Amino acid sequence: NNSRINESDLIGWKYSEDELASAFELYVAEFLKDIILEKDSQNLKLFNQVPFAKKRLDFVIFNEINKKYVAIEVDGHFHFRNGNSRIYSDEHNERMELLTRAGWKILNTPYFCWYTGGKIDENHDDLRNEKQRLKDEILKQLYSE
Repeated sequence: NNSRINESDLIGWKYSEDELASAFELYVAEFLKDIILEKDSQNLKLFNQVPFAKKRLDFVIFNEINKKYVAIEVDGHFHFRNGNSRIYSDEHNERMELLTRAGWKILNTPYFCWYTGGKIDENHDDLRNEKQRLKDEILKQLYSE
């Protein structure tokens, strides 16, 4: 179910660049803000470090009109086994399962889709594809019937 958030749930939620955990999160935040500006800046709200069940969600975008929302998790090296593989750690998988069971729709975006050779390369196909995938999924979650 993707419609269980109401205005009272938002109390205490905010967006603060001071709460961003890394340069990667800052970069993703700027991308998410661009989606909101392009699509519906009056009715879409971006929050970060949203508390839930003794955990925090990196980002949540909330549609004030239909009350739909989506969480975006920025998955750096530490989310993966051995820190640099492409296989999620057991801890990460357990956390995602807990949040999903609680009703969250979560989109994960892994570091290796954003970074090439240790830096973000806007012209790299992996990054362009990941941004398009994320944008499509975000809009689907926020506007689907």
